[in-house]
Amino acid sequence: MQYKILISLILFFTTFKAWGAIDLSASQTNLMNFRNIVSSRNPDDKAYQSLYAAAQGFTSAVAGERSDSEIYTKCKIALKEIYPRLADAAYYYASKGNQEEVLKYACMYVDVAIQPCLSKDSLMLSPRFGTLANLAATNMFNRRQYDSSIRYFEAYLESKDPASREIAFEGLSRCHFEQKAYGAAANIAYQGAIEYPNNWNILVIGIEAAGYNGNDLEMGELLEKALRLQPEHIGLLEYQGKLYERQRKYDKATHSFARLCALPGATLDHITHLGFDCYNAATLIYVRAKKNGDERAMNEAKMLYKKSAAQLQTVLNNTPYAANVARALAFCYSVNNEAVRLEETNRVLNNLNVPKVDYSALPTLVQSYTPSLNYATAAQSTTVDIANGVEEKIISDVDINIPTVGLLNENTLALIISNENYANKVTSKVDFALRDGEMMVEYCKKVLGIPEDRVKYYPDATYLNMKQAFSNIKDLTDIKPGMFNVIFFYAGHGMPDQIGENSYLVPIDSDGRNPESMFALDKLYADFDKMKTKNITVFLDACFSGQGRDGRSIYSARYVARDAADVAAKGHTVVFSAGTGSQLANPYKEKGHGFFTYFLLKALQESRGKITLETLSQKLSENVAFEVQNKLGATQTPTVKASEALGSTWKSRNLFD
Repeated sequence: MQYKILISLILFFTTFKAWGAIDLSASQTNLMNFRNIVSSRNPDDKAYQSLYAAAQGFTSAVAGERSDSEIYTKCKIALKEIYPRLADAAYYYASKGNQEEVLKYACMYVDVAIQPCLSKDSLMLSPRFGTLANLAATNMFNRRQYDSSIRYFEAYLESKDPASREIAFEGLSRCHFEQKAYGAAANIAYQGAIEYPNNWNILVIGIEAAGYNGNDLEMGELLEKALRLQPEHIGLLEYQGKLYERQRKYDKATHSFARLCALPGATLDHITHLGFDCYNAATLIYVRAKKNGDERAMNEAKMLYKKSAAQLQTVLNNTPYAANVARALAFCYSVNNEAVRLEETNRVLNNLNVPKVDYSALPTLVQSYTPSLNYATAAQSTTVDIANGVEEKIISDVDINIPTVGLLNENTLALIISNENYANKVTSKVDFALRDGEMMVEYCKKVLGIPEDRVKYYPDATYLNMKQAFSNIKDLTDIKPGMFNVIFFYAGHGMPDQIGENSYLVPIDSDGRNPESMFALDKLYADFDKMKTKNITVFLDACFSGQGRDGRSIYSARYVARDAADVAAKGHTVVFSAGTGSQLANPYKEKGHGFFTYFLLKALQESRGKITLETLSQKLSENVAFEVQNKLGATQTPTVKASEALGSTWKSRNLFD
């Protein structure tokens, strides 16, 4: 009995293995049939049907195969033979007027060219590739098969064929827009507008997509290009004016709405915006001038208040219930000492049961531009902060031109912690750390293709926040062992211990004097090594010398300098650090980032994420070292350390691996 069971199990597993094996015989037979036909006569329908079936079979077989397998090699050789004949088939059916078959073979022609196994064979440089890729892309778009259209438009753009490149940018951005992938649509339109600034369709798609996606920076640049083509376009001028208002660039907003008000058919809404923009622009200047005793700026503010009053009086005449308009108007008259008009306007406020405005009151910014009984304004302290530039953000080139690669990188988890504002009085602020973290999140999603729910972001993280963050990543990798790569990015304070044996990451609620309130790098790397992951890549934009980004001691006590790179990476972990020894992790003030993070993002931006860790290391080391020396006269040399177990294999890895 036991013998029969054993025989049955052997037969079962033998059969199962046979079922699981990939059978290339049908594909090889179809390819052989095609060869036999073309050896004796010109290819016909039957020949090309065999060719198509062979192409289908080999592309299916090669998917997921290891590059060193026999099947992979056989499929690659066959597909290289099949590839040019698929183009022949498309032109054959074009001569017969069979558009469906033309599209079918054009699509397969592109699908073969973009197979990973043929990526180094430059098949997209073939003379007929551009024509057939564009044909496939535009036809799939017209059929609303946007996923396929995206694939073919992307392939066309990668081919560098110039003939239909403008159409491809427009089509690709439209595909993403139709799928409500507004971030991708805006980014592609933005790229297209750089090459084709006079393409109205690309500009409009980009503006609409950026509006849906809330990307004011890209929208602003696209609006400027579009308005150069149609300077009196009412819709675009409204978009631009309201964009400037969101950005608190009230002086620029006044120009947009002044142009609108000068056009035929100007509305009361346009006049309202112009009046409030003049008022808010004047208020920022006035508050600053009053603080600094700047008489010239004071006069500039008063002139703007006069312009504002002219517009707001028109609005109030048409909307006598508008308390917010009347209150702003009263401030205009108060600043310019127009006693009679101030008294008249205060009577309006009194009738509306709104507090009057007197000469001693400091004007405050208007929040709502809709004429209404709600007269709520920004607090005086907010007005002063904005006037002093406290709320201004520095926007750099890596913040606005983020490529969207269109890949779905589901096998990567990203953990991003950025600690800028420390809770205790003895710890200094880390300039731009939050911006570093925010943009790293965007690059993980757009450039590296990591799904949003797999990018874990912890701004200004406490000890418990950080502990939970590390625990969550471990739990996810435990559930699906061996599936994930992990990227860990940290911007914030680092700290050496007092005897120089370890280095720590500092939560915002730690004062650095208690090791138990921080995270030791040696333990963190050991925990990473225990995770059931494929690879872990660590980026630390922090120095471990006991000094902040401003060069001053971050704590009142003295600590011994200790380099993060001295804490060895373990297992399958590669660690990129912002500097060595007692070097500072300097802020790049002109760019609003740390030097290390800026050049990390720059490398990802320029390479669209397709960069090996070795090349990334070289770029970081060269660019950071040069610019820090050039701009600050200081030394900062990023380092990369990999565990001994990895040898040199880490060098060919990238952030998709």
